[in-house]
Amino acid sequence: MNHALTRIASVALAALLACVFAAAVLAADPYKENRKQARETYKMDKEGCLAVKGAERKTCMRIAKEKYDQELAEIKKDKAKK
Repeated sequence: MNHALTRIASVALAALLACVFAAAVLAADPYKENRKQARETYKMDKEGCLAVKGAERKTCMRIAKEKYDQELAEIKKDKAKK
């Protein structure tokens, strides 16, 4: 279990770094780009969950969804400020 969660964290970190880099390069419409990046991160997190089975996978998927929902809420909050 520990190895699988470490792998998931590594994949998530790599996806996050890729998204941050992409955001710096493609800042044409920050709201759209941020949503796209959040979606891509979510996809990567879900792919990382495929490495585990059973209840661990279910927990991993739930955490990935919660993280995605939180990112979307922050993006919407930032858009409302502008």
